[in-house]
Amino acid sequence: GDATAACKALLAHYRDTDQVDWLRNPPIGKNEETLKLADEILGDIYHGYGDKGKVPRLPDGHVDWTHRGPNNDRQFANRINRHAHLDTLMQAYLTSRNKAYLQRIDLDLRDWFIASGGEPSKERFGTSHLEPALRIPIWARLFYGLQEEDEFHPATRLLMLTTVAGHAEYLLKNTGRNNWVAMTQNGALTCGICWPEFTRSNTWRTQSLERLQENADNSVYPDGAQNELTASYHMVSLRNFVQAFELMKNAGQEIPWRFAGTVVGMWTYFAYVLRPDGTPPLNNDSDLDPHIERLTEAASLHDRPDWLYIVTNGKKGRQPEGSPSRCFPWAGHLISRNGWDANAHWSFFDVGPSGSGHQHFDFGHISINAFGRHLIVDSGRYAYQGRIAERFHRFMAKHTRRHKTILVDGHGQGIEHRVFKDPLQEDLHWKVEEAYDFIRGSGEDYDNVEGKLTHYRSMLYLRNKGWIITDRIETDRSRKLKPLWHFHPECEVSITGLRVSTLNDMGNLNVTPLGSIDWEVELVEGQDKPHPQGWYSERYGEYEPAPCAVYTGQVSGSATFAWLLWPGNKEVETPRVVLEEANESGIIITLTEAGGKPKTIRIPVKEGSINL
Repeated sequence: GDATAACKALLAHYRDTDQVDWLRNPPIGKNEETLKLADEILGDIYHGYGDKGKVPRLPDGHVDWTHRGPNNDRQFANRINRHAHLDTLMQAYLTSRNKAYLQRIDLDLRDWFIASGGEPSKERFGTSHLEPALRIPIWARLFYGLQEEDEFHPATRLLMLTTVAGHAEYLLKNTGRNNWVAMTQNGALTCGICWPEFTRSNTWRTQSLERLQENADNSVYPDGAQNELTASYHMVSLRNFVQAFELMKNAGQEIPWRFAGTVVGMWTYFAYVLRPDGTPPLNNDSDLDPHIERLTEAASLHDRPDWLYIVTNGKKGRQPEGSPSRCFPWAGHLISRNGWDANAHWSFFDVGPSGSGHQHFDFGHISINAFGRHLIVDSGRYAYQGRIAERFHRFMAKHTRRHKTILVDGHGQGIEHRVFKDPLQEDLHWKVEEAYDFIRGSGEDYDNVEGKLTHYRSMLYLRNKGWIITDRIETDRSRKLKPLWHFHPECEVSITGLRVSTLNDMGNLNVTPLGSIDWEVELVEGQDKPHPQGWYSERYGEYEPAPCAVYTGQVSGSATFAWLLWPGNKEVETPRVVLEEANESGIIITLTEAGGKPKTIRIPVKEGSINL
């Protein structure tokens, strides 16, 4: 009957108990960037999805938790309602012991609880079920990591405790789909494990774990790729699976073997698709963020010296067995390399399904790194809402014209399929040998294109040498084709005849068309009208001009043609290539390198084997 005494006793319990001990002594690491960000937060400047801006105060002095930032992007509001900035303030406090950071944590938490009423629903200062899901792990770190701090006031702690149960129940009812399930159920699991005193905490744990396992089974292919086939969202799911894995491990709970196997498989996929600089492919809605530190930690946790070797460019760990190239047949991704060092050839080629979410219309696209430089690149995702999305047209970021493939009669691809029910077959669709890698696929779905149309595309990587892309357009009428090649913004690009070349000090590539089509070619960079072209977005909310080579040609009917993509460090010694034959089966070329003998190569596009 004494509420005040009861509250004091409850808080004393959390202060004195040894449960959730892994969060009570958070690691401290000095980071000047963290201190800088924390100082900005003290001045009401918050960061969110590539933006940063001063969040206004309401007339009553409270934070405007609905503010959309400088680009009017609701993702900015989502970010500050996920409370990521409180994590930054906590790290800054642990580093510096400056109590201004601690006081701001307490102030912002109380402000949010009062303004929102503690309601987890998406109508309260968010636009999705993800805001409550992503707040909870941060709250857990704050709640236990600041138990010894008087500036983390009793009222703030009690407000958090009164809100936890509502968040857990909300997340169990609103699971979402794809990578959202990993986030919402990780949030519910965190509630159940970190606050076991609640009557339904066991239910939160068991139900969320069941759904996490179901999501792992349904959203991750047997080759380890998350089926949205988007590097950034692969990492979102993986990061939340890992958090759940670590929660159960720290709490002494048994980890289902299938769930543990999924986590290892996802790390393996991610390790083997990384570029030599530790960044993933920029495919679909991805950002080009380095993951060296995360993968290094995962390699240690799972005792995988091959992952460590990859992420350190061979300086540590153990070299992976077999070819440096890897095919992921469920994802339809082929990663080609000639080694593991920082200057190695690397390419990402995609003939797989479009993905279950966040997909772009980009069948047959390729990205290339060589000699430590990004050369052929994907164009990125720009933004989902707000001024940047309006400028670049959200749909246009997904459009085929933003990728290294072919427009037909001015039109791009549509979604032919979202997921694979069966993988690509070795020998039939792909092959990795000592001297070469090969993969092929086809797509039929083009938006608003009349008549019959199928695009077959294959990629042959000649190890230590270069790439040959073969295209087959099968159609019942004449077509205007626009093949596109997007270059990294740091590349200087020129045209000589029909050859497009980079002119960098180090790390270069020549693109040469092969075949009888009468191509015209132009460079486009930083174009806004009639549609955006020649732009590059490395991260959400960021963009800059970048060269795009646009080829244009007319075919009277079905046609087969090819492209030679040849790298070099300083000077590119492009071989002499003669296209001997091009038909519905594929091409036959004679390739002669400087000082070498002619080599005849048969490259199929529909069926049959490579013949070198």
